[in-house]
Amino acid sequence: MKLSASTIATPTVTRRTFTIPEAAIIVGVGKSTLYEHVKNGDVPCVRLGRRVVIPAHVIESMLAPKDT
Repeated sequence: MKLSASTIATPTVTRRTFTIPEAAIIVGVGKSTLYEHVKNGDVPCVRLGRRVVIPAHVIESMLAPKDT
């Protein structure tokens, strides 16, 4: 059987983390605001060396409606 591009399934990749500038756009705040919240520990993040990323589930929880 000869393989071609049409016979090979391409996996769908879902992003699990976002950089702070990307997350700021998604959430609708400025980069400096989000950097400050990360620095204060208000927004959980993952540090990979010098790189800081925010998990997608954290962004989703930030955007979820809050019960009052």
